[in-house]
Amino acid sequence: MTSLRAPWADIDVEALRHNLGRARAAAGGAKVFAVVKADAYGHGMLACARAMQAGADGFVVSTLGEAEALRKGGITQRVMVLQGFSTLPEARLAARLMLEPVIHQPWQVDVLEGGHTGLPLKVWLKIDTGMHRMGIEPGQVRALHARLMATGRLREAPGLMTHFARADEADPAATRRQIEVFGRAVEGLPGERSLSNSAGLFGGHDAQGDIVRPGIALYGGNPFTLGSAAGLDLRPVMALKTRLLAVQHFARGEPVGYGASYLC
Repeated sequence: MTSLRAPWADIDVEALRHNLGRARAAAGGAKVFAVVKADAYGHGMLACARAMQAGADGFVVSTLGEAEALRKGGITQRVMVLQGFSTLPEARLAARLMLEPVIHQPWQVDVLEGGHTGLPLKVWLKIDTGMHRMGIEPGQVRALHARLMATGRLREAPGLMTHFARADEADPAATRRQIEVFGRAVEGLPGERSLSNSAGLFGGHDAQGDIVRPGIALYGGNPFTLGSAAGLDLRPVMALKTRLLAVQHFARGEPVGYGASYLC
């Protein structure tokens, strides 16, 4: 029996699709990969991906397990996997499922050089331009790019990506520095470019590249430290609800609770 006290979350898929439309409008001609990692930030990964399937060019997840769940759930679009692979069997799984793992450490290139993946693979090189969390040092990019191209394991040139650390701030200087570092690191290299998260996309940084990766904005969250989601015409997707258990009426000044810690 369902408890009358159990709260629940309502998910508004029309709001989700609306927010995806706002992201697409901001993206210009760039493709939109919707971020659905971490169970779509608690909104339900597969349900959200299915709701956005007609409007998104691809999806972004953290792990191969998440990506495999999307494929099993009928999602056929491109899927970028941020944590990439750790072993050759994982790389083979990514190739078999037509996933796009991210290479953020040099040893992942060693893995690809160490054996066949079965099917050709699309990978992304993540460049650390200032986030300092995961990513290839800018000075290593060209050598690793050349090694990847020489493996014979790829179905096309590696994608080139980075992640903005401070695009949510009013001062654009830090983001501009990241864009400049990225531009120098990848200049002349073949491959798709992807830079912008939600804040990068809606912040007017002119860094759409070939693919944008909105996350929190899709779910109605404000990606900036100032302003509001409503100001960006973003609609909340989740509403947390419950049922009232009791309503009590007391006169002003009456105490409530242990130690009379609250006065009406």
